[in-house]
Amino acid sequence: MSKKTIAVIMTLILNVGLAGWDQDVRNVVNQYPIKLDNTFSSTLLGLCYAYPRLLEGDRFPIKTIKVPTNMLDSRGLNIKVGLVRNKNGKINRDAPYVFVITGAFNNLNGALPKSMMNAFLDMGYNTVVIPNPWGTEFIKSGTRKPVGTILYEAEVIHDVIKNTAKLLLIDKFRLFGISYGSFLAAMVSTFNAQDGSPYNILDTTIISPPVNMGHTLENLDVLVSQTKKYHGASVIQSAINLFKFCQKTSPSVYRKKDQNTAKGLVVSVGFHGELINSVTLYDDLKHLNIVPKRNLKILSSVERQKLTHYEYYQYQRERKKEVDIFDNWVKNYNFSKYFHDFAPEAKEQITSDFGRLSYWINQSKVLGYDKFRILIAEDDFLNSQEDIYEGFEDDSIYLRFGGHYGFRDQSWYFNFLKEAYLN
Repeated sequence: MSKKTIAVIMTLILNVGLAGWDQDVRNVVNQYPIKLDNTFSSTLLGLCYAYPRLLEGDRFPIKTIKVPTNMLDSRGLNIKVGLVRNKNGKINRDAPYVFVITGAFNNLNGALPKSMMNAFLDMGYNTVVIPNPWGTEFIKSGTRKPVGTILYEAEVIHDVIKNTAKLLLIDKFRLFGISYGSFLAAMVSTFNAQDGSPYNILDTTIISPPVNMGHTLENLDVLVSQTKKYHGASVIQSAINLFKFCQKTSPSVYRKKDQNTAKGLVVSVGFHGELINSVTLYDDLKHLNIVPKRNLKILSSVERQKLTHYEYYQYQRERKKEVDIFDNWVKNYNFSKYFHDFAPEAKEQITSDFGRLSYWINQSKVLGYDKFRILIAEDDFLNSQEDIYEGFEDDSIYLRFGGHYGFRDQSWYFNFLKEAYLN
């Protein structure tokens, strides 16, 4: 089948309008390969497939564009735009568009954004990738509210999408979100409906969402407490542990030690470590001085010679004291302490109805937008079991195993996406 024929078929599908998963997509679930009964091993297995994507070259022209928005101090947010080329090598601006909101703490150059960019471009979609508000890239753009202020963050993304659609002359597109990005996708869909649909969302796909943000933070704090010995580990040590885990030839027989390693890496590197990075950056940029300071400067030989032995001893002693205080702060810091120190208003939002996925989906349906598709693993450690069936079962596909987005970058997942976006 030629690319032109595929484009015609997609155009016909998109013009009809979409809602929910169709039966062919649901049938792909029967081929789901992950049978691991450990949520952290499943999650880390996805990373084993994901990180090699960083070594891949861009197969299509991809540009970074600063989209204007008055909701950030920098008056704009960088996004990535990938455009499909036809056989003649010319950019095909008539190809359908998909907007991707990445998961928590993700910046534009990470493995996840790159993987999704290439996947959708390969399927013939012009692709727009938006960084997550909890990532350092978004924070550097001049966020006016602390990380986790979900109403503000969704409004910013809503404004950026609206301005991007105007800038690129996009009249309709599909919206795709992962993890916290998928929660934002549901909020943005509702805001768009509230505003009279300034842009036309054909459907909203929600992958591995935190279905109740308040409970998710509670769950993460329990896990952070259980994995303290992994907090603050060096990048090299974490990379070695990940490499050893990914070298296992038979993931179905992970030992208890492997499962503990998976838990430590997923929680400490993927969530706790990223929280520390974003918090310290926000504290520094806003001059709040809540985070303990540490002196990482190494004296040059010239500076060292200017000090007496006693002065150098005192310098080293104070430097070590600061580092010890900071390291202790890192080991004992968690999400609850962050919201207490930096963002009590955000905590109120997250623990209210605003922090429930079902609230935004139901609000959107009341406003006339009912085109949601949700994919969620029942063993996702972000979610409590009592929350995952809260009012959106008809829109959802539930996987028995998979952890938190553990199916990422596997062949099954790409086949699933092709069935969902091409057929």
